[in-house]
Amino acid sequence: MKARLTATLALTALLAACSGGSDELRTQGGRYLTVVETLQNGLFQPEPELPNVTRALLDGLTVPSLEVTVPERDGLAYLVPLISRTDARLGPLDTWTTVDGTQLTLRSGILVATRGLGDDVTSTDRRGSIAFVTGDGDANWPLRLDIQTSADGVERQDFNCTGQRNGRVTLEIVELTYPVESLSEICTDSNGTRIENQYFVDTRDGTVWQTRQWAGEKIGYMNTRILKKK
Repeated sequence: MKARLTATLALTALLAACSGGSDELRTQGGRYLTVVETLQNGLFQPEPELPNVTRALLDGLTVPSLEVTVPERDGLAYLVPLISRTDARLGPLDTWTTVDGTQLTLRSGILVATRGLGDDVTSTDRRGSIAFVTGDGDANWPLRLDIQTSADGVERQDFNCTGQRNGRVTLEIVELTYPVESLSEICTDSNGTRIENQYFVDTRDGTVWQTRQWAGEKIGYMNTRILKKK
């Protein structure tokens, strides 16, 4: 499964690279096509060796890149921006996509929706989470997730959350380091279910570089890392 999803990185990068049509972009597209071919040749091996994501590879991209892992499903994918807009009150809203149309929507780095995963997060109330991560939160706040359970069915999950600031650390993402503050969002529901979301926020400009966020019982936790920023 990892090999198939990792191919998304190469395919998405190839499409993005070739879309402009210049010699430089076509050359870049050729490099990613080589990665695709490497993956395809290894797909039917018991344990295919995946190409490493290096800073040199990321520097060659003409678009930002987001890494997403879903440990519960042994899933790994690389996404590029689809739509971005900014709400003056709630901050930037970014939808990321794979080449096959699987989507993840983040607002100020906070997970607000998924599409194409099955058991998707269809809508949320993450206003308290956003305020906490951006440094303007209350002591306690609600968190709501609406999870699609069937074609027409949605299950609502309500949590009460509090935040914990764990101090400043240095975060490394593919050969680059960032000064970040480590934050934990600890939430419980009426049944006693406890979840803990984690955020690593740049102390200079507020970029949420890396997260671990709950996406419902079927998906479990999703991990995100910004590999290349806008």
